[in-house]
Amino acid sequence: MRKISNRNYHKLLSSGRWRELRRRYLSAHPICQRCESLGKTTLATCVHHIMPVESQVTPFEMERVAYDYTNLEALCDACHEERHKHCNRRSGKN
Repeated sequence: MRKISNRNYHKLLSSGRWRELRRRYLSAHPICQRCESLGKTTLATCVHHIMPVESQVTPFEMERVAYDYTNLEALCDACHEERHKHCNRRSGKN
């Protein structure tokens, strides 16, 4: 199978559709969901894809995962960075 380039990923995440979904999600989830689960209250500034968009094989699959509201998580900057470190360790990147 052919790996889809990051060009498709960047196109999805720079679209008006993504910006609107991100805005709506942060409006509905203004507190970092990870911090909240730990009993802390921190403003969410990022919307994280639980299943990574770039891990999908086809442009159709990437789009499906990118815009799936149930695949999103509101995070603060620190938790978002930690999530990506964890994902990179799992995938063998670093």
